[in-house]
Amino acid sequence: MIRNLVCLRFGIGMILGLSVLAGSAAAQPNVTVVMSELDNPRGLAFGPDGALYVVEAGRGGEGPCQELRGAEQCYGATGRVSRLWQGEQQQVVGELPSYAAESGEATGPHDISFFGNEAYVTIGFGADPELRADFGPAGAFFGTLLQVAPSGQGGIIADVAQYEADADPDQAGPDSNPYGLLAEADNRLVVDAGGNDLVSVDAAGDITTFAVLPENPVPTAVAIGPDGAYYVGVLTGVPFAEGEAQIFRVVPDEEPTVFLEDFTTIVDLAFGPDGSLYVLQHATGSGFADPGQLIRVGRDGTRSVVVEDLVRPTSVALGPDGTIYVTNNAVSIGGGEVLQITLPYTRYFAEGAVGDFFDTTYALFNPGDTPVTATLRFANETGDVLSHVRTIPAGQQVTVDVDPLVPPSWVGVAAVIEADQPLVTSRTVSWGQGPEQGPYGGDTGAGVASPLPEWWITEGATGVYSLFYLLHNPGDQPAEIEITYFRPGGQAPVTRSYTVGAQTRRTILVNSADGMTPDPELGNTAVSAHIVSTNDVPVVAERAMYLDSISEQPFTAGTLAAAVPLASDRWTFAEGATGFFNLFLLLANPTTEEVEATVRYLLPASEPIEKVYTLDPMSRQTLWVNEEDAQLTDTTVAIEVVSSAPITAERAMWWGASGVWDAGHVSTGVGQAALKWALAGLGTAPDEVAYILLANPNAEATEARLTLAFEDDTEPLEATVPLAAGSRVTVQLADLFPAAAGARAAVTVESAGDMPLPLVVEGTAYGSPSGQPLTTGRAVPALPLASIP
Repeated sequence: MIRNLVCLRFGIGMILGLSVLAGSAAAQPNVTVVMSELDNPRGLAFGPDGALYVVEAGRGGEGPCQELRGAEQCYGATGRVSRLWQGEQQQVVGELPSYAAESGEATGPHDISFFGNEAYVTIGFGADPELRADFGPAGAFFGTLLQVAPSGQGGIIADVAQYEADADPDQAGPDSNPYGLLAEADNRLVVDAGGNDLVSVDAAGDITTFAVLPENPVPTAVAIGPDGAYYVGVLTGVPFAEGEAQIFRVVPDEEPTVFLEDFTTIVDLAFGPDGSLYVLQHATGSGFADPGQLIRVGRDGTRSVVVEDLVRPTSVALGPDGTIYVTNNAVSIGGGEVLQITLPYTRYFAEGAVGDFFDTTYALFNPGDTPVTATLRFANETGDVLSHVRTIPAGQQVTVDVDPLVPPSWVGVAAVIEADQPLVTSRTVSWGQGPEQGPYGGDTGAGVASPLPEWWITEGATGVYSLFYLLHNPGDQPAEIEITYFRPGGQAPVTRSYTVGAQTRRTILVNSADGMTPDPELGNTAVSAHIVSTNDVPVVAERAMYLDSISEQPFTAGTLAAAVPLASDRWTFAEGATGFFNLFLLLANPTTEEVEATVRYLLPASEPIEKVYTLDPMSRQTLWVNEEDAQLTDTTVAIEVVSSAPITAERAMWWGASGVWDAGHVSTGVGQAALKWALAGLGTAPDEVAYILLANPNAEATEARLTLAFEDDTEPLEATVPLAAGSRVTVQLADLFPAAAGARAAVTVESAGDMPLPLVVEGTAYGSPSGQPLTTGRAVPALPLASIP
């Protein structure tokens, strides 16, 4: 019987002009070859050291040889694992099994995935497992899952091919070709393209069938989605027909269901930080006739081509900053490449205000070595749009004040920043300024990468607070918005509907629909929110919350933060302090089941404190961290949250020297640590004291290298800070860099040392206008940068 085997046909070619889909409004991405001269490169993955790893199926060898797939295939120990590390391409594991035909198409190491410091590698086969013996003793390595330690030593953890021979989950006869791989805490999911199934391998190497796919689709890739389900892409079998490939959604103990279809020869999948799905097509025509493509599927289902004209690509990986890596010309000996694809920079900010009471500025930091041209587009609440163009010199920061750039009639202002190269940007809103003193309130936000049809907001309260949601619709059609408000104490959610006009910013006062009468259900409550565009017009969402604690100072204290695109099962916050400060952790459970949240409090000089909380379904819970433990009453602290199902989380701090809260700031945290971060707009006022907060969530000590960049030709400054394992460190910027006092500056933070470890970074700035201690405070979010050491 002829089986639908994975058979990536040999193809040789040069990149003659990778491009986005014709007619796309976006600028073309920047495509760079970062690894080359690879032998049949297959899977890509980032390791715990931040390096980019690629497995190479090799080039076969002298033999033994046997007839497989209609051609003579000869064995050789030429498979390997290579990495991109400190700007160099290095082999880290060699002499892995490989077989190849005269054409050069090889089978060997197919995919790589990391959990902790351990690497796992699938070794393919593509035939009846009994035939492995014809390659001699080394043939036993085909059809297996390998475990590889950091030293490079390892061995077989599971014989997937033998499991196929014994169990034959799809009942179609023995045929095994381990291909895609996903390593997790409790299991390693292996996609068997020959067996047409997904198998689970536990820590002891025991194998169970996780899912069987229908109709022999030849699965090749597995990725975990933002909803916790698994998504499996299929290649299809001979003749590899155009438009026949599908993506299945797989949930434990349920039958796989078709999630998306009408693709061609899918070889890999990856989810982006905003929940979008990247689908790599090995080719776009039947029988691998046409070039491959990388397609982005938005959360609303819309599809766009990121890059086309790829030559037999086989894998895609996304860095923490959104940079994309793709293996190209990947069915060849010595011609394989890894491409780095950098998309044009965009950043969206729904909040902003100008006039006599408010002021808004944008900080734009260029971390690169060439000047960058940026366009800022401002939109008001009546549909007017204005543009402003600035050039940011290499390695410098530029500050843009919005007020002089827009008409005096404007008040609420949203912004979009677009650039031809990556930037780091932030927006600071300050308020309460008068003729004789500076502002008494302010906060900073980093915006979001794109408008989306769905957002989550965790922090929020009405009653004595004025709670605003700011929605920006940058598109050409009105957006119909439905907001579900989650309240504490088992109260039922509340739903409200709104319309946001095209090219418009809208302000929603949650306390009251008419601005005067308190909403009977929302007028006096803590609240979280789920924002959905019911007509799939993407929007941008932020929250502003103000407290009138001093009668002569309206909006005495306030906090601003962007909504987050996804719930997550992991959140980390670098900033946190108790004692003088009131520190709150806000947790929202959007699911219909109870969720268990484990919170680790990372302290400056002692072991982390761990506590477990149960979150009621569809509710919001507030933790006053000062009261959670005796060691937390007066300390600096970073916070890690790990939950049994995706939740949303925020950290809020409020304080006041007189006992009345007159300042505050908030953070939405980050979903994952990274090796390199940057902060823009950290210092903006002469009387501000700026801090960098560094959290090392790892079990090993490391170092952080800080680089300070200015708004002129002053040479950047550099210093290194040691970080103990599982700790939080506070760095006062002016102590480390005296030149930073009173200067507008941007900061880059990079994990350093012999073995860089991922960190979490945040900035804060505190001011004491008119001699009043710490009456202003801003949290300055850090953004991840391209982080391959």
